[in-house]
Amino acid sequence: MDNGAYRLTGTTVWQRQSRFVQGTVILVGTGVALFAMYKTYQYFQEQANTKAQREELQTIDSELRALAAKGIHPSFTEGQFLEQANTMKKAFDGCGTDQGSVYKVLKSLKNQADWLSLKKAFGIRKIQGCGFGEDPLELSQALTIELDVNQIALIGAYLATNRIKTAFN
Repeated sequence: MDNGAYRLTGTTVWQRQSRFVQGTVILVGTGVALFAMYKTYQYFQEQANTKAQREELQTIDSELRALAAKGIHPSFTEGQFLEQANTMKKAFDGCGTDQGSVYKVLKSLKNQADWLSLKKAFGIRKIQGCGFGEDPLELSQALTIELDVNQIALIGAYLATNRIKTAFN
């Protein structure tokens, strides 16, 4: 008895959809899966990077003690280094880098103890990029990402004149 009511014809809901709808569902599903995989990868990568960064920062105290034994001491107070680190973070955040602020802070460093104290004060900070998200970086990484090769070479050469050893010289 057929009274014109809707009948199931043995096809699935998926089969009854147009190619456009099927394609859209596949595309969106693939996008969601890829995004989830990317976020998972990003999480584990961040954990590995943060662990390596923490290990590097832990060596700073022993290096500062060794320098102090040689009579090389920081030129500024911890509070001043913290202020300089905050200036560096502000210079890095957002689109573009305030290179003048970066140069001003780095040119104020007088010795290796100053560099290490600045790195310690900076620690690991989340730097807001121009696009999406924030990257947890220590100072050397932030400088490498934010400045071009010529600027890094210039900074490395300047710091070397004060016998400051960094990853850039």
